[in-house]
Parts: sequence; C-alpha cells; structure tokens
Amino acid sequence: MPTGQCNCGSVKVDIPDMPDSSVLCHCLSCRASGGTAFSTNLVVKKEDLTIYGEEHTKVYRDHKTDSGNVAARRFCANCGR
Repeated sequence: MPTGQCNCGSVKVDIPDMPDSSVLCHCLSCRASGGTAFSTNLVVKKEDLTIYGEEHTKVYRDHKTDSGNVAARRFCANCGR
C-alpha cells in the first residue's frame, strides 16, 4: 500500500492500490509550490484516498495556474509540507 506523510507526521495518507497514473508538471505554479523543477502528482479516485490528521491541514487556493483552473494545494499547518 503506498503511503506518505508530512515532515512532522501530523498528516498521513494511504492509497490501497497503486495510483491510476502519475503526472509530472513543469508549470510555474507547480514549480513554485514545491520549490523544485517539477511536481509529481498521483492520480487516484477520491474515495480510494485515506487522509489521517486532515484536521491539521490548510488549503491554499492557487489562482495563478496555466490552465486558469484553481488548484487547491493542501498542506500540513504544523510543518508546512
């Protein structure tokens, strides 16, 4: 089962199976949000994603996307990751 967590461990995620697909994004918005040359995004059905500690998250609504769609970027309120 693929899992992940923030740096401080307050927020954890589980995906029961391998993701449907993955996407590398090189747009300015994704590069800025991660501080890297690209972002890696997993494509999963919402009902297949379990988030533990969701009460410790905040959402940044990014309006500066190449597509013009708002990207909801969720992160840990404690450690910022």
